[in-house]
Order: sequence, then structure tokens, then C-alpha cells
Amino acid sequence: MYTFSAHICAKLPTFAPNPVNPVPPMSYLTDKSDALQQAAALLHEKGLHPAAAHPAYYCCYQLMMHIWLHSMKKTPEELTRRRNPHEALIAEIGGRIEKSAGKDSAANFRAFYRKIWELKELRISADYSNAPFDVKKSARALRLSSVITSILKKY
Repeated sequence: MYTFSAHICAKLPTFAPNPVNPVPPMSYLTDKSDALQQAAALLHEKGLHPAAAHPAYYCCYQLMMHIWLHSMKKTPEELTRRRNPHEALIAEIGGRIEKSAGKDSAANFRAFYRKIWELKELRISADYSNAPFDVKKSARALRLSSVITSILKKY
């Protein structure tokens, strides 16, 4: 059995505070998103397929939070007051994509909305279901995450 070890962690970026300017000009959320996407790929490569779905989903969640905080200028408290913060965030970000003026906004909205819900279901299945989560599902989670993050980075 393969164990999660230090050599996997050594490949991930570190997040040390900047002593000269302790307040980041942007959020750490985009860096965390990148790290989670790398972690998902490493877990998949090592055959830890159920574990790969979790960071694949949360790398998208981190980017959605970045948009919520920095582009939409909303607070974390505004989100946590919602009945289901994950679903509310997906709906709000989807609405932002749908209403944007870009020529591909309608197609991006449809792709984002369909794929984020599929990825969320895969993550829930991997985390909570008493069913196998195989290499195909893990690879699907990674592909979905990649497409979703490329859409989110446009907004």
C-alpha cells in the first residue's frame, strides 16, 4: 500500500508570508487553487483515486471564492449566512459568468454550471459513498477541474 509521504509534499508550492509586505496584493486563494490542482494530479498518479476528487473540487472552490471576494467585492460572511454556502457560491458565480459581456459567456456559463455540479457529485461520491471510486472517475474529476478552472480564470 502506498502511503502519503514527504516527497509528494515537496512537489507542492509553499505559502510563506512576505515579511516586507504582509498583506498580499491579491488573495492566496489562486495559489491554493493551483496547489490543490497539483495535489489532485499527484494523488491520481499514485493510485489514490478517491483522494484525488477532493482537491480537484476544492481547487475550483478556491477560485470561486477568489472571484467572490476580489471581483464581486463580497465578504465571507455574506456567503456563510446562506443556507448552503457551496450551492450559493456556485449559483452566484454562474450568474456572474452568465451576465458577463464576453462573447463566450453563454457557452462558458453552460459548461461551468454543468461541469461544477458533476464535479461536486464526484467529490461527494469519493468522500462519502460506500461505492468504488476508480481510475476513470478520478480522471474525470481531474478533467472537469481543469475545464472549470480555465473558465473561472476568465472572470
